[in-house]
Amino acid sequence: MDTTPSASSSPSSSSVPPSDPAETFKISNQMELEAKEALLSDLDAEIELVTEKIHDDSSRGPETTASSKPDGSAVVKDDDFHQVMMRMTKSAWDRTHDAPESRSPHRRVAPSAPSNLRERFSSSTSRHEETQRLLTESSLETDSLVGQQAAMDQMVQSRAQAYREVYTQLQVLESDSVGVPTGPSETDGEEENEQ
Repeated sequence: MDTTPSASSSPSSSSVPPSDPAETFKISNQMELEAKEALLSDLDAEIELVTEKIHDDSSRGPETTASSKPDGSAVVKDDDFHQVMMRMTKSAWDRTHDAPESRSPHRRVAPSAPSNLRERFSSSTSRHEETQRLLTESSLETDSLVGQQAAMDQMVQSRAQAYREVYTQLQVLESDSVGVPTGPSETDGEEENEQ
């Protein structure tokens, strides 16, 4: 018995072509990969901006470096940086996210069954073979995308660590600059009184 759904079986078939789980999963992985690529680009941009800011701040106080507080624990908490990364991740996803239906021109669509019973029966074998071929291609592309995502995850993790370091260094510099006294210290006043 032929169970291939016809185009009229879905209430939204007029706007959304029929698809298969493998193709949907492939497109989902593709969207996630694009979001991670955008996040990686954002991290590179932020690292560059923060590094420039550090150089500017260091030029005003070259003796003040992050080494005074190696882990930056007094300035940057894990939760604080986690929130920063969450905002960046959401921004990257929002900019690259599209509903799977909008990618229908690039979606492989399994052949639908003809409404004519004779044509449906005569084309059953070829439709099955074509559907299997499309499923195989979708699965192979998904495997490739999963591999690319694994590599991208490592790159994002490495870049996030680099961003954490410069982000912490900048927070330390700004924190130290706030604590630098602008007037004479108490010790200076005592020395003047002694003289």
